[in-house]
Amino acid sequence: MREYRERRFILTTLKRMTMKRFTACIAAIFGMAAIICSCTKAEESGGEIKGEEYKISFAVDGTRTDYELSGDGGVKVDWQNGDVIYVATSDGSWGSGYSTEEVKPKIFTYNAGSGLFEGDATLAAGEYTFRAQYAAESQRTYVLSKSASNRLLASQRQTGAGMAHVKEYDCMVAERTSTIGGTSNVPTLSMKHLYSFVKITIKNETQSTVVPNTVKFKVGGKALNGIFTIDDLKNAVISTKSSDTDTTQLSLDGVSIAAGASFDAYMVVAPFTGFTGDIEIDVYTASDNYKLVKPMSGFSIERAKLYSTEIALNIGTNTKTEATYTLVGSVADMKAGKYLMAGYSNRNNQYNFWTGRFGNNGTWTSGNMHTVPCIYNASTGTLSGAEDAAEIELVPVSGIDNAYYISYNSQYVYSIVSGSYKNLALGSNANYYWTFSDAASGGVTGTDNSSGLIIVSANTADTGVIRAYTPPYSYGIFFFKKNTSGQGGGGDDPNPDTSKPAINGRTGWAELPEYKEGADYIYHFHSAADGSGLIRRNYSMCFDKSKRASRWIAYPLHSCYRGSIKREDNFCYDPDIAEAYQAYMGSSYVGNYDRGHQLPNADRTCSREMANQTFYSTNMTPQASQFNQQGWATLEGRLRDSYICADTLYVVTGAHFGTDWDSSIAPSTTDREGKICPTPTHYYKVLLRTKSGRTGKSVTNCAESELKCVCFLYKHVSGFSSVTATDLCPVNDIEKLTGFTFFTNVPNAPKESFSASEWGF
Repeated sequence: MREYRERRFILTTLKRMTMKRFTACIAAIFGMAAIICSCTKAEESGGEIKGEEYKISFAVDGTRTDYELSGDGGVKVDWQNGDVIYVATSDGSWGSGYSTEEVKPKIFTYNAGSGLFEGDATLAAGEYTFRAQYAAESQRTYVLSKSASNRLLASQRQTGAGMAHVKEYDCMVAERTSTIGGTSNVPTLSMKHLYSFVKITIKNETQSTVVPNTVKFKVGGKALNGIFTIDDLKNAVISTKSSDTDTTQLSLDGVSIAAGASFDAYMVVAPFTGFTGDIEIDVYTASDNYKLVKPMSGFSIERAKLYSTEIALNIGTNTKTEATYTLVGSVADMKAGKYLMAGYSNRNNQYNFWTGRFGNNGTWTSGNMHTVPCIYNASTGTLSGAEDAAEIELVPVSGIDNAYYISYNSQYVYSIVSGSYKNLALGSNANYYWTFSDAASGGVTGTDNSSGLIIVSANTADTGVIRAYTPPYSYGIFFFKKNTSGQGGGGDDPNPDTSKPAINGRTGWAELPEYKEGADYIYHFHSAADGSGLIRRNYSMCFDKSKRASRWIAYPLHSCYRGSIKREDNFCYDPDIAEAYQAYMGSSYVGNYDRGHQLPNADRTCSREMANQTFYSTNMTPQASQFNQQGWATLEGRLRDSYICADTLYVVTGAHFGTDWDSSIAPSTTDREGKICPTPTHYYKVLLRTKSGRTGKSVTNCAESELKCVCFLYKHVSGFSSVTATDLCPVNDIEKLTGFTFFTNVPNAPKESFSASEWGF
């Protein structure tokens, strides 16, 4: 046995660590490990080796692991009693492998009393390369003599305000070659951050307290988390190893934001460079998803730096309502149709939804299933964050009970074996089908191991549960059926939303008419990203299944909706309404009728997505060609050119189906598939805005004297060619004609009268 002398040495510091700040590096100095700020190289201090054996300790100062913002774009850190660091040596004395305790990295624990990271590790005299890592146990993968890695979780959690949670996800590393055995040759390691920090300031601009539960930060195609190889510990250089995703999800506990207040959410992400595209920020409450899309060019987040951004919660500008889903719990509940597919993680009690990708590089050749965590509220059926999940279709297999193809992109999902795991792949073989059985057949099936579905066979020799590979591991395959009730129809459930208040709970919007019960009515709204990156409401509708058209379309008009997007005639079905109720819009109606927009495409030119939604069938009615192309077009242009204001113009465009058709208009026509499409007897536009147009106030807070509203009412005739003062009437008149009540969210709207001169006549 090789003899060696053991001496105790203590790595001293140049000075005590006092929450120094970093720009690209963190400030603090270990005795053996020093944390340095501002990317400056650590100065080495002389040290004294005492005793006959070399016993290693780390000298530091501070009493807590605390993360606080510095004034130079960084974070400052101190240490807490019980913090640990892991250290390996290049010669294999420590950490030459990972199979036994003797070869694992040595653990050094911070002792607040002595101010040292202490352990029992010893070394004989000689030259060593020390490789150190600080990370929470849940994050640490390994630091060995020749290699190192770290796992950064995609799902993080913050409780209350502050940065106390950051230490659970951050990682610091160092490497230094030094000779042990001299009286003054003492190594000093400069600890550096592997990762970066993101601060998202949530501003509550609503009128009531908001209780957010989740924040998501997405940079498409960039590895924000996963398992990373540490290529260079000295300079904290990493590369993607596996299981990476481009979205980091932060759960919030004990957070509420009063009206007008703000809250800072912090997360840890991997650094990246050169991103061009849209970053996406989502804030979820129990009932709403507030979304911000920010276009970026050459965007980077530097290692050890703090990236700050904000999202303003403001209903009507960046809010969308999540669809509701039902977790399918038995084979009897399964039907042909479209679903979301997920694995269940018993590690953190969450479902991980398939994104349509396989493998770590997005190719189909790797069998591993790529997923994204979403938040499923079983009591409400709300699934937050499902926009990243892939939609699959279950297609029954003829002649086999409870057997389905899982179809995706014209291919079939099937099961393959990879070691002890059963993974997923795609293929074109028509024999790739699945047979389902209820949970009583056994297997890991749900949160309580007694509910849900299990895979009995997948046309392979393997049976049992499919394990989806993504940290944390998921067990079992589950299906979520989208509910169309309360979401405006679609799928195989065409029932209208009968909840009150109207339009998916969005009652605060000034343009919305009052909810009116109707057996054939479907209430729905569309939202889309505008040119600035915000998600804005586009329009709301009362769609009448019996007319294959909307009774009214309500929308705001403002310069923010105007841009340079050119018209493209992308006529199509509304994806949120059952196609059986809609007119086919691949070509014009039969006869001399145009596909008449209720919301003009020219009013939505800020983004392609918003423009395309104006070509949905639900926004179309059969409109006499001359009516549409002359008088109606003149009126639409008048609104854009003369009535848009800084305070916002609110519009309801409607089609009335009475009994007094003009002789030039037939009671109905058909689409090109032969579906009967009734023709309106009247068209109208109801307008509301402030008189000055520049009050800077919401119309809901204005006095009657500050507001004006009017209705432009027209009988549907072929000869309509110009707009005159005789077309104007009080809003009360159109309410009597149609039975709808307008501007119910604006208590002071002057609906009984109007002044033609105030509208330019």
